[in-house]
Amino acid sequence: GFEFSGAGLQFCGMHGSPDHRKQRFTYGHRPGRCIVHLGRHRHGADDIESGERLNLILWNRSSAYRRSREFQSPEYRREEGVPDETCLSYTHDRDYGVFKSYPVGKEAFAARAWCPPRHAEYEGFRAERGEL
Repeated sequence: GFEFSGAGLQFCGMHGSPDHRKQRFTYGHRPGRCIVHLGRHRHGADDIESGERLNLILWNRSSAYRRSREFQSPEYRREEGVPDETCLSYTHDRDYGVFKSYPVGKEAFAARAWCPPRHAEYEGFRAERGEL
C-alpha cells in the first residue's frame, strides 16, 4: 500500500525523562523512505485516515546493553507536568482514561498500565479507576 493519508509517527521524550510524555516531532511517512530511532524514544503511530500502508519494522538488540544497569534499572525522573494527548498510550499509561476514552475493546489495558511509576508522577497526577 503506497496510497494513504494520516498515519504520522509521533515522537515524544526519551523513556524516563521528565518530558517523556511531551510531543516533540511528527514524522510524515513517504514511500521509499525510512526512519531509524532509539527504542527508548517514546513514539506511536497515528491512525491511517484513508488508504493502506505497508510497514517493514526491524528491531536491533544488544545483549551487552540488555545486561547493563541502565537497561535493567532505568532511571525515571519526575514528569514535568500533564502529558500531551498525542503521547498517551492506552497500553502503558496509568492516567490514559483521565484524558482520553479507550478504543472499543481495549479497556482491559488499564489494569496493566505502569507509566509513570509512582515515584515519577507529575504534581497533581490522577490515576484512573480508583487506583490506590
